Amino acid sequence: RGAQRLGARIYQNCAARSLDTSAGRVCGVWTERGRLAADTVVLAGGAWSALFCQHHGIDLPAINVIGTALRTAEAPAVIEGCFSGPDFALRRRLDGGYTIAVPGYGRVELAPQNLRHSVKFRTMFRSKLKKKLKIRVGASFFHGPEASATWRDDDISPFEQTRVLDPRADAEWLERGLHNVARVFPELSGLRIAHAWAGAIDTTPDLVPIISKVDAKPGLVIASGFSGHGFGLGPGAGLLVSRLVMDEAPELDIGPYRLARFSDGTKLSSPEMM
Repeated sequence: RGAQRLGARIYQNCAARSLDTSAGRVCGVWTERGRLAADTVVLAGGAWSALFCQHHGIDLPAINVIGTALRTAEAPAVIEGCFSGPDFALRRRLDGGYTIAVPGYGRVELAPQNLRHSVKFRTMFRSKLKKKLKIRVGASFFHGPEASATWRDDDISPFEQTRVLDPRADAEWLERGLHNVARVFPELSGLRIAHAWAGAIDTTPDLVPIISKVDAKPGLVIASGFSGHGFGLGPGAGLLVSRLVMDEAPELDIGPYRLARFSDGTKLSSPEMM
């Protein structure tokens, strides 16, 4: 509503299929409802960004780490607000239960996109994160944002075939989360899981987001690969993206966030957190 008050038009349940270009520059977006003219397009597609880029010959190295979380039934009040303990994160809910997750632990599924970018991720897989990641074969090899796909502007795109990305939760992480909580708060032993879910964390090789113009595609700005830190970085990222869209000088050096760092020989920082 705030964006609409400033003149923005909001199109919900409308997949963006591809970019429209003229003389090598972006001039619009093809959607399932037709074409939208635009001098500048911001790609903030999260788990789907790399597939959209691949469709246009742009290499955006990202894999999706599947993280798992749960909410419990009503339980004793041991904390109010949020708490971070050894290999668990805990948040008191208004319904009297808790939201629990095991931060940094997740699943990576073997799929065409992940295999294509595996060389760029070797440092991450060799770091301390390797003990927190499971590599498995799953349905994402054939369907979803990591599968191999081609389509035309007038085709039904993968973004329409999978309207809601709803990956499978990991039972191992659920059990580990409950166990870790009970070690610190014995009174929470025997918590009952009311609901569990999983989500795709779009992750870059250095766990640093991509906030960048694309040299090979003038008029395209990418804001993706937030590696699990999107809520914290969102306000600042939005400000930087607006500067890029308006061709205004950013208030800080955004070189570390440029897409070209993965291809211009830059030595990437060692991934430390996710």
